[in-house]
Amino acid sequence: MWFMHNDEAVSFIQAMVSDPEAYPDRVVGIVLGSILDERLAQFVKSRLHSHKKALDDAFRETGILRTFASRITTALLIGAISLETRDDLIRVKGVRNASAHKIGAHTFDTQPACDHIDGLTCLDKHLVFNTPEVIWDFGKPEDFPLHDRRARFIRAVQLLNGMLFLGISMFSKDPKPTPRF
Repeated sequence: MWFMHNDEAVSFIQAMVSDPEAYPDRVVGIVLGSILDERLAQFVKSRLHSHKKALDDAFRETGILRTFASRITTALLIGAISLETRDDLIRVKGVRNASAHKIGAHTFDTQPACDHIDGLTCLDKHLVFNTPEVIWDFGKPEDFPLHDRRARFIRAVQLLNGMLFLGISMFSKDPKPTPRF
């Protein structure tokens, strides 16, 4: 189950799933990493005060929350994600960056992408997200045989994206703490 936010991302996911050979690992690493980075930005924004100018400043191209790494750290520091989720997000970021910047990293079986993918821990968990309206069950790990690193990477991004999406919809309804001064 993919939770997507724009038609371009939906088209990419549909093409990638229907024809796995349509996109090489390098493209999958860059695009899925970027999709997850955008979802994390939305998630972090949903947990912060909705002061438009301050949020725009923080997330602009030169802002303090412009990078995948700064968003991961912020999500951890505000208590919105666990250490394990932080580590998995860092691993996805590593695959994306290797795919984009390392000439030799053309497949998920080359360094450093393979080490990042092999270290993903969300794949070993039965993730369930409870909301007042419904229980979202992302399936037991044994229900998703992952025969190669490409399948592992795609499934990990799918799980992390889904959990962040549900976190946005659930936590954006929570009241934000009142500033004390």
